[in-house]
Amino acid sequence: MLRKLPRKRRLVLNTLISSVLFVVFTVLGSTIEMSESIGILEELETLSEFLKGLPTPILALAIFANNFVKALLLIPSGAVFGLPPIAFIAFNGLILGVVFNYSAANLGVWTTLAGILPHGILEIPAILMASGLALNVGWEVWMKVLGRDGKPKATIKEGLKTCLRVILPLLVVAALIEVYVTPLIVMLIARA
Repeated sequence: MLRKLPRKRRLVLNTLISSVLFVVFTVLGSTIEMSESIGILEELETLSEFLKGLPTPILALAIFANNFVKALLLIPSGAVFGLPPIAFIAFNGLILGVVFNYSAANLGVWTTLAGILPHGILEIPAILMASGLALNVGWEVWMKVLGRDGKPKATIKEGLKTCLRVILPLLVVAALIEVYVTPLIVMLIARA
């Protein structure tokens, strides 16, 4: 059945699968005791302190570059039978859950949501779409291994084009929102 789905429909399905996986691991991450996640939080704090020292335009560029390179590399990684995108999405969901839990406990839920949602509304779907594209590649590899009409190279090429046309602009706007708008919203919510 999946084999006969057109690639665009398969992309929607694979992006949905990535989304469900992301939500499940975000919820799991939010249930981890803070004492068990202290190492992760310390690493993130070190990175955060470094990034805070950057001028705002450079910070926006760094955030964009980090997210775009990951999205770009994620797509061909799907050629390893779709496993890297699954691991990537699960890991990032887990990290978001840990950070959300810690931040909500210290700053409150509304301030935490204000720190995630303004840019996350674009950034998270863009990364989930990259994962969906990577899972498409993984599907095509499986088809080829099973002796069916799998076209992983063409799917990688198509995925990279979609990344440039759709994901790149979303990540540019998300990075700009993250450095210019999100801090203002967090400040407003924190004062309320």
